[in-house]
Amino acid sequence: MDTEEVDSGNRSSAIPPTRCPKERSLKRPLALQNQGSALPSDHGPDLSVSTPASTASPQFWPLSREEAQLVKYFFTNLVSWFDYCIPDRHFQTVVGATVTKDPSILFAVLAISARHRELTMGISSCDSHEYEGRCLEVLIPSLNDTSKALDDSVLASAMLLRLLEEMSEPTEEQVFTSHAVSTQILLQIKGGNVRPSGFSDAAMIVALRQEIVIGNMVKRAIEPSLAACSANWSLAPADDATWTYRMIAHAARVTTFAYGNEPKDKLEWDRLWQYVLDWEQRKPDSFQPIHYSHRTQLWTFRFRPENPEDAPSASANRDSILPVIYYTYDCPIAGQQYLQLSRILLLAHDPRMPSLGMGRAQYLQKQEEEMRNAVRVVCGIAMSNPEYMPARLTAGLAIALGGELFDDPEETRELMNLVAEAELHVGWPCLKVSHRLRAFWGWEGNPQ
Repeated sequence: MDTEEVDSGNRSSAIPPTRCPKERSLKRPLALQNQGSALPSDHGPDLSVSTPASTASPQFWPLSREEAQLVKYFFTNLVSWFDYCIPDRHFQTVVGATVTKDPSILFAVLAISARHRELTMGISSCDSHEYEGRCLEVLIPSLNDTSKALDDSVLASAMLLRLLEEMSEPTEEQVFTSHAVSTQILLQIKGGNVRPSGFSDAAMIVALRQEIVIGNMVKRAIEPSLAACSANWSLAPADDATWTYRMIAHAARVTTFAYGNEPKDKLEWDRLWQYVLDWEQRKPDSFQPIHYSHRTQLWTFRFRPENPEDAPSASANRDSILPVIYYTYDCPIAGQQYLQLSRILLLAHDPRMPSLGMGRAQYLQKQEEEMRNAVRVVCGIAMSNPEYMPARLTAGLAIALGGELFDDPEETRELMNLVAEAELHVGWPCLKVSHRLRAFWGWEGNPQ
């Protein structure tokens, strides 16, 4: 299995701010403007469903410098989010091979890069909504055409825009189109209208990871159209990526158990909990961390956003608040984080919790300490392996779920640093919980 290191996305500061033209024709693709195209100035390429995206005019290229920087930004900073725990790096391969000839992929890449830079770096010189609109002109007809299975390029564009939706705080006029993209791609998946390939399998994992975050942040079950992705309970010998996918799928099952409409059945809870134990016991030896230090070790590891190319900084001034847990690559990182996330959710929705009477306080105290320990592990993994941006997102989610269980000032400061990192680097409005935690911990008007 490939173990090449995933780019953390921390090199964004190396890309200088760019300026896009202030005025553009909405009837003409952005990449074609000022390129000496032979097309009439008021017409873009034929974007009807009868024209395959792969036949895009070569006059899309070369890109302007500004748009080329956005494409480069995607492959430098964002593609690793999609290829997380995917050894064959399907998104890098498919998007990289088709972005030069497929308008839907090109505009999706431009849109997501422009949006991410705006949210995380404050660079708003390029209009991501305009790029998104051009992508939708190509993509929506393909998603609506149920007579053809979605090929990899259409699926890639849809998955890019689906993440873009979650990075956005839509205006009223954008709600419908954003909802339409997610609805259509999920309906196509549900109907089995996706051409089987290694890429489509990878896309399902990405969609499931997105659903776990959104489901937990808005307290709803996983979309039924993705439920089949989490139907396999196998623990048979397999490669490392498969073991990771199993735990991601299990976290999706647990999310549905936690927020679904079905009664919290004790037997189902036991089954879900036992799978966590069995997975942990049978996981490959390669999933063991290469180093694990408890908080008694006199080292504190922190992100260094002011110099993101450096490794995490270390200080021996005080006890480490969070455990230091080093891994060599992404599969065991994700596997362990999603395992701990499953534990947090199951402990929080334990049907055996006494509702009243003697023993409730003691039972609750034990459960909450176990949840705190799980949050510490998730966050310790993210802090110890900062090159993996998706691990920060999972840590931010764990803090959003369990942050109110902490009251120790040193721990709350450490957790706030982590959730701020997740909000900054991921740029998902749905993850912005730091203001709620500040209010809960009594930090309003008193920065820590």
